[in-house]
Amino acid sequence: ITLGAFIAVIQKLTQPINDLKVVIQELRDCISSLKTDNATQNHKIEEQGKEINKLKDRMTQAETKIEM
Repeated sequence: ITLGAFIAVIQKLTQPINDLKVVIQELRDCISSLKTDNATQNHKIEEQGKEINKLKDRMTQAETKIEM
């Protein structure tokens, strides 16, 4: 009986640690997903910034032609 109680106590002590390990792994997965999404968004923003700069240059050229 004493051995059984001792094993039960050990299991109750190790269960929170195991739960914590699972939660930490889930957090790692979420962080990895966020990093991937962030990289994708940054790439799209950079492309849009380049397009905006091209449009600004074209607009400046058109305004210069109109002024002349």
